[in-house]
Amino acid sequence: MTAHTKSECRKLLLAKRRAIKLDQRAFAAENAANLFAATQVFQQSQHIAAYYPTADEFDCLPLIKKIWEVKKNCYLPMLTSTLQLDFGSYQPDDTLHKNRYHIYEPTNTEKINIDLIDLVIIPLVGFDLQGNRLGMGAGYYDRTFGFLKHAIHKKCLLFGLAYEAQYFSTLPHDSWDVPLDGILTEEKVLIF
Repeated sequence: MTAHTKSECRKLLLAKRRAIKLDQRAFAAENAANLFAATQVFQQSQHIAAYYPTADEFDCLPLIKKIWEVKKNCYLPMLTSTLQLDFGSYQPDDTLHKNRYHIYEPTNTEKINIDLIDLVIIPLVGFDLQGNRLGMGAGYYDRTFGFLKHAIHKKCLLFGLAYEAQYFSTLPHDSWDVPLDGILTEEKVLIF
């Protein structure tokens, strides 16, 4: 691929993501959840933030079920007025509501201290092997986790969840972009 700007890359990668068939999506979600549950990163984490998938995003729900099965704490992002994310607890049978982007988030608005989170599973449009992530362009995750770029002792790990088809050889990135610590796909777990 020879796209040069984030918007060009986003357009190409969103088209690739939309082209993935429904049966492949279901298989990918289950396989990724099983792969990740077997990793040391997952097993050592007690407080895990995930996301509720929208449209054609990689389905995070099988991974959320794995979190619940092993009695770990699960959290979902909640939009704030400061264009950052808070995270609220998400348990089986909890009520969710749609935010202004029509993304489900906890109705329980009690937020967790972000310093308690061990692991964050992040949706994305594209990734490269240098840990760069291309999102939808709003910058919520970068603003929320920007402090990690300068952290001496980094407790919270950021993992992107994506289809193999979302790989891009070298993504454009800016100084404010927060790199991923790893990537989880339907085929593998990579730690950068």
